[in-house]
Amino acid sequence: PRMADKPAILISRKIFPDVVEHLRRHFEVDHNDSDGVLAPAQLIERLQGKVGALTTGSERIDGAAAAACPQLRIVANIAVGFNNFDVPAL
Repeated sequence: PRMADKPAILISRKIFPDVVEHLRRHFEVDHNDSDGVLAPAQLIERLQGKVGALTTGSERIDGAAAAACPQLRIVANIAVGFNNFDVPAL
């Protein structure tokens, strides 16, 4: 499929390049290769139009982020736990 036909996701931190390339086969990928923690406003900005987010425990997806990104369908951590997700809001 063309790039526009793929669902868009955000990878919020630097991860193994082969994983990014694998995901690009299936998704339009916005990858934070700088590996800096995204501030809440930056996270919301980068999540616009995304259906998924692959995060670390450093990025909180709360009620404000969920409300600002209604198209977001899945959030996943590259970490143990999910305390950075506001589960009731999601």
